[in-house]
Order: sequence, then C-alpha cells, then structure tokens
Amino acid sequence: MMTWNVINMYVFDVDGVITKSKQPINEKMVVALSEIMEREPIALISGASEKRFKTQILPYFKNIQNLHCYPTNGSDRIIPLKDFNLIKEDLIKMSSELCYLESSVFGEIVEYRINQITFSALGQEAPLNLKEEWDKSKVKRKQIIDKITPLYPKYDFLIGGKTSIDVVPKGINKAYGIKRIMRDFNIKKEEIIYFGDDLEPNGNDYPVMEMGVKCISVSSPEDTLSYLSLYQKVIR
Repeated sequence: MMTWNVINMYVFDVDGVITKSKQPINEKMVVALSEIMEREPIALISGASEKRFKTQILPYFKNIQNLHCYPTNGSDRIIPLKDFNLIKEDLIKMSSELCYLESSVFGEIVEYRINQITFSALGQEAPLNLKEEWDKSKVKRKQIIDKITPLYPKYDFLIGGKTSIDVVPKGINKAYGIKRIMRDFNIKKEEIIYFGDDLEPNGNDYPVMEMGVKCISVSSPEDTLSYLSLYQKVIR
C-alpha cells in the first residue's frame, strides 16, 4: 500500500503518462495536477525538448508556480553532430535490415534534440492510432537496440513512447534527472514518487526504478488519473 503522506515531490513522465503521445494535456489532467500543486510541488521529466513543454503542457495551466519542468531528462550535455550523423545512419540501416523501416512515414525519423537523439519509427508527426499499433510488445525496438548498442558504448539506447528509441549519453537518463531534482529541492529519493509507463528493463523510465525511487507503473493518462483520484481521497 502506497504511503502518500511521506511524499514531498510528485514526478511524472509526460507522453503516455499525463498526455497521449505528443498531444496537449487535457482538462481533467490539468485539474488533477493542479490539486496536487496546492499542497506539493510537481516535476515533469521527459526526453522531449523545451519547446514541446511550452506547447504541450504549460499554456493549459493557470498557475505554474509549483510546476517544474525538466526537458531532455534535465541534461545540458550536448551530443556532437558527428555522433548524431553516425547514430542516425546506423539506426536507419539496422531498422531496414530487420525489415522495420516503413515506406510511408510522417516527418523526421531521427531527430536531433541537442541533448538527446530520438528515433521514431513512423516519423515525428505520425498519427496516434498508427503509433499505438506499431510495436505494442516492444519487440521491434528491443531488436534494434540489441543490434546497435555494442557499436556505441558511450550511449544508452532506451525504449520510449509508442514507436521511439531515445539515445542519450551514458548515464544521462531519467535517473540523472531525478538526481538533479533531489539537488534542486534538497530532498531524498524516499520523498519522491515517480509515475512512468516504461519501467521494465530497456524502458526509458527503468533507471528511476533501479535507483530505488518509489514508482507507479501506468499504461495511459487515464490510468494516471485513477491513481491521482486515490491520492485525493487519502489526503482529504
């Protein structure tokens, strides 16, 4: 049973946890998070860029005083363009070799986010319904990761979202972001609860669980709302 009254920081992944993939946050989630922010701070951590936070999340809140955003996992480390070009070429090559390279895509397949590289099998702008069906079991992405990881020992390749592989400098993952939150707010990991949708090995939320933070695995924003409804009942 979760002990909510010892939690001083609520941390959420974004896509698949408080929003549908790359979709604006909805009103129910805004209300639920705003109610928590009346009592405790909230941190949002994602591999997404700062621009995405400014369009997908922030405009929908009336008060963001207690809302803290950590784009690109809280990292400011820049990935060299040379590395990006090599990794991009190999991601596309290995997807093709495994017959996972789609002939019709929507936008860029491999995106350079300065601090992170993101491979999106159907393209950055793919419709949500297609993304949800492409790799439900995550087997396709695991196979790509298994092929490419030995070539780049200085990088971590992590499953994210519905069709994505996140590439980050080794150790610059969501655990890195959690440690930064701990420093920023002078709190211990025991005071944090983390909501994520990729908490299994190879998932981009797994490093948070590995470091011993309390984690709640959710499958959708609706699932997250169910847990937050429980929270509201407990603290009233």
